Amino acid sequence: MRDERRIIINPETDQKAEEGLAKVFGIVFWVVMIIGIVDHALTVAWRWGLSWWDWLLAQSPF
Repeated sequence: MRDERRIIINPETDQKAEEGLAKVFGIVFWVVMIIGIVDHALTVAWRWGLSWWDWLLAQSPF
């Protein structure tokens, strides 16, 4: 008598490949975040410097 049931194979995922992909996306995420933080800090410093310079010029008697 023949068994007609299908054999279902659940393949194991390649964990090393998934870990490598996660590492790449993690690095990209942190690089983008650091660029954003540095950009924000420079923008704030630039605006503060300009306002300070404008104040300094306003104090000038000339």
